[in-house]
Amino acid sequence: MNRLPFRRESPPPPPPSPTDRVNDMLQNAIERIPYLHQLRIFWRDLESERDWWPILIPVLAWIGWRTYRNERRKLQLEDQNVRADNR
Repeated sequence: MNRLPFRRESPPPPPPSPTDRVNDMLQNAIERIPYLHQLRIFWRDLESERDWWPILIPVLAWIGWRTYRNERRKLQLEDQNVRADNR
């Protein structure tokens, strides 16, 4: 008998609306994206350097392009070596 006679129980919360359910489903789907947390941190850091964007963005693009080309070159050399060994 822990109930007090003068205390009212709060009514149960209303069921979520269809819009709320869709928003929850979308949020769950977005949270499952790999590396989302790291992407958000990167974007926040990039936003903090907005004054440097005219220099920073081209430098990052150049580094990304150079890294891509170097990795691609290594893969092509490995592929050529495998083909030469199979002959």
